[in-house]
Amino acid sequence: YIFFELIAFPMFLLIGVYGSQPARIPAAYKFFIYTFIGSIFMLAGLISLYYFYGSCSFDLQVDSVSQIYFFFFVFFALAVKIPMVPFHLWLPEAHVEAPTGISVLLAALLLKTGGYGFVRFVLPMFPSGVHFWSSSVNSLGLISILFASWFAIAQTDMKKTIAYSSVAHMNVCVLGLFCDSILGIQFSVYMMLAHAFASAGLFTGIGVIYDRYHTRS
Repeated sequence: YIFFELIAFPMFLLIGVYGSQPARIPAAYKFFIYTFIGSIFMLAGLISLYYFYGSCSFDLQVDSVSQIYFFFFVFFALAVKIPMVPFHLWLPEAHVEAPTGISVLLAALLLKTGGYGFVRFVLPMFPSGVHFWSSSVNSLGLISILFASWFAIAQTDMKKTIAYSSVAHMNVCVLGLFCDSILGIQFSVYMMLAHAFASAGLFTGIGVIYDRYHTRS
């Protein structure tokens, strides 16, 4: 949890200090507030887990009913990181205001911490919670894909277009993780790797265009 939370501080500074436009400060604060609030829920879940079971080990056996509640706390933090609608509002602004290198880090690495959290922590530790909430998560993921894709088409700023497409792409990964299939999980991991390379390349290309022509239209 400590390392998961520490990711937010350097990204907050990199966006707020090195962004090129005046709106970089509100964008940095929005990013920090969203991720911090989500992480508070995770912290509450981990403290409760330790209080009731005396451990937060990865091989901890949690009873089926408790898994339903613990899943919700951890899911909230990871849904902000992925991000899922309606927890996505920090992402387009952070991408637009961040310099090219930070946009690459944000898309290629930071968003994957949400997917990694599901693969490494949620799926093996809370299988009953995953089974209970999977329909709701898949519905939210599908809404996120449609919403983000629609908004991506409507943008005139290429950076925002790719930012919204990243939301859609990562929520396709969520559908893979919660389809109750090993093949779906493997698909999701490969999809996250593909998105890391594709989004990093696209943001780099837009950065080159902006440096030469000073427009992202």
